[in-house]
Amino acid sequence: MSSKPGDHDFSAFRGLEATAVDELVHEGGAVGALQIVLADGSSVVLTVWTDWTLRIERMPGSGMPDYLWPPEAFFRRPILAKTPGELRSLVTGVNEVGETSSADLEIGSFGGALLITAT
Repeated sequence: MSSKPGDHDFSAFRGLEATAVDELVHEGGAVGALQIVLADGSSVVLTVWTDWTLRIERMPGSGMPDYLWPPEAFFRRPILAKTPGELRSLVTGVNEVGETSSADLEIGSFGGALLITAT
């Protein structure tokens, strides 16, 4: 398993084209992460970490993050029926000690938008 994922410059995600938005779900039904697959084949993964902070990381591919263990216990559940479109914004919030604890993510295309709030 990998170490705790790092934070990134969230403004770098703006304007990227998303091709899928999936929940990564444990076989017991709990959502382990939200994965946004990008047109270049990479992905952005949002995960509530073990210290209750929200981690947002860019991954080189669209596979299951290695910290969701064991990988065979997780499956991908799409939350959108159509291609979502451009990442319009990602605004993060912090808790009382300055750690990332929430995110508002807007994904859209011409004629519509999806706003996902993770806390």
